[in-house]
Amino acid sequence: MPDAWFSTLDTNEMFYSGLNLHTRMVVDKFANGTLLDKSYNEVYEILERIANNDYQYPTTRVMTGRRVSEAMELDAITSLTT
Repeated sequence: MPDAWFSTLDTNEMFYSGLNLHTRMVVDKFANGTLLDKSYNEVYEILERIANNDYQYPTTRVMTGRRVSEAMELDAITSLTT
């Protein structure tokens, strides 16, 4: 049980610091402010609501900046003979 080793404030801070920037922005928006300004119980309730409503927030992949410059199309016969 985390409360045995860490205070609730520490638990909230450790959780929040483990989030990436995009996830922090989503969580803060859902919390109507910074998650760290909330009590442990408020944070728990917010995260429960997010978990129960995750289907409303589709995940998207963050572009890495790499793009495919070109693609080569081959049919099966050409692939086997070259």
